[in-house]
Amino acid sequence: MKKIWLFLCLALLCTSVSAREQVKIVGSSTVYPFASYVAEEFGSVSRYPAPIVESTGTGGGMKLFCSGNDLSSPDITNASRRMKVKEFNDCTRNGVTDITEVMFGYDGIVISQAIENKDFKLTKRELLLAVAKLVPNEKEDALIDNPYTHWDHINPDFPHREIKIYGPPVSSGTRDAFEEIVMEYQTEGMKVYRDAGLKGYRIVRTDGVYIPSGENDNLIVQKLSKDTEALGIFGYSFLVENTDTIKGISI
Repeated sequence: MKKIWLFLCLALLCTSVSAREQVKIVGSSTVYPFASYVAEEFGSVSRYPAPIVESTGTGGGMKLFCSGNDLSSPDITNASRRMKVKEFNDCTRNGVTDITEVMFGYDGIVISQAIENKDFKLTKRELLLAVAKLVPNEKEDALIDNPYTHWDHINPDFPHREIKIYGPPVSSGTRDAFEEIVMEYQTEGMKVYRDAGLKGYRIVRTDGVYIPSGENDNLIVQKLSKDTEALGIFGYSFLVENTDTIKGISI
């Protein structure tokens, strides 16, 4: 059975399923709203039933997609990043070899807060210092466990505001992209990380400051409305859909 994994979005007409009435789709929570809309439209304008779409996260979708090639496994997985080598090897080992990649579009990652807060600007370095497990000491000649609990600890011009960030879990492609774009990018250019053999460091702190919030980006949006001290990390489309309650932070 031919299988398809879709990079960022969805094309339903490229797969064939011979012994199941509905196409099964899993994967990225960021892509999920778009995939669901397309699936509903497909069901309404064609003679075929609407595909079943589940939000499992990019990593979870890849795991299901590569688990086998029978009728219980999904036909399509959405992703907000490319397939990893390990995932491709898992597919091959389980007989999933006829794979087609379709890159359908781009999405952005945003850092957001409750709309009633004052505008907030961060650099990528400041964001790194907020989320990384290991950060430079004051002399920047060694790495230490992240001591920062408030934003003014990182930059005295910032308000005395608790650092609390709701974001995607490790299974999320959005999390992978954030770690690459922010953390790897910054640490590759910082001597203290290179000297420690940690060039491209991307380990997020686990002391409760960064709070993994599942594969439902709408849940993060809801948390920001109630927890006005916090920031949230998610796909750009969720910011656009909720500008009445949240706003973006400039990076």
